Amino acid sequence: MGTQPLTVALFQLTSIDDSASNEAEIFSCLDELRAMGGARLILLPENSLYLRLDRQAAVKGHELCDSVFARLSDYCRQQQCEILLTTPLRENGRLVNATLRLSGSAPTEVVYRKIHLFDVDVEGAPPVRESDEFAPGRAPAVIEVAGWKVG
Repeated sequence: MGTQPLTVALFQLTSIDDSASNEAEIFSCLDELRAMGGARLILLPENSLYLRLDRQAAVKGHELCDSVFARLSDYCRQQQCEILLTTPLRENGRLVNATLRLSGSAPTEVVYRKIHLFDVDVEGAPPVRESDEFAPGRAPAVIEVAGWKVG
């Protein structure tokens, strides 16, 4: 366990199927957090950058080279913090539900790929099958942030 307190900020977002709108909401939250004094670790929810609303539409997967990750890394460098966010990501031609670690001192990295995909059948509703779109991850993950274990 870390010897110093770890200041953590949790964001709640209303993500939609428009990545630009989601990015704007994230950066608005980051501006608000900066005005309140910041945090060492910022956690964003699953589907932060994209949430498919139309079941017939293809899932938009981000790539690590997308400009939003460079902008978030710049924020991290300026604020001396790290961000963990989960979003659909394209890897080797497949979609994964990936948790990314952004910091100002290292390249953006995938630290976790969702293992247990959400497949459910509810009477009277269309089935939901993440496994139709996403490849599952293989292992849980624990990372270290400022001496603290996070998983």
